[in-house]
Amino acid sequence: MKKALKALFIIGAAAAVAGLTIANRKKIKKEVDRLVKDGKLKAKEGEEVLQDLYKEAKRRGKKIVKKFKKEIKKVRKKI
Repeated sequence: MKKALKALFIIGAAAAVAGLTIANRKKIKKEVDRLVKDGKLKAKEGEEVLQDLYKEAKRRGKKIVKKFKKEIKKVRKKI
């Protein structure tokens, strides 16, 4: 039962991260756009910052999914 609860926690955490990533992506883009508009950042630099952040978020997301799948396999073996 402890393993099942752990797996459920990981599922919830993965869903929360996915939701936050989508929400944060919009907020970050809006902020970068504001910095470009205010002349504090060049458009090209803004795009580079966004691409770097998106790549990092994608990398972390894949890592979470991999861990999630591993935990699900463990739970399946116990059921």
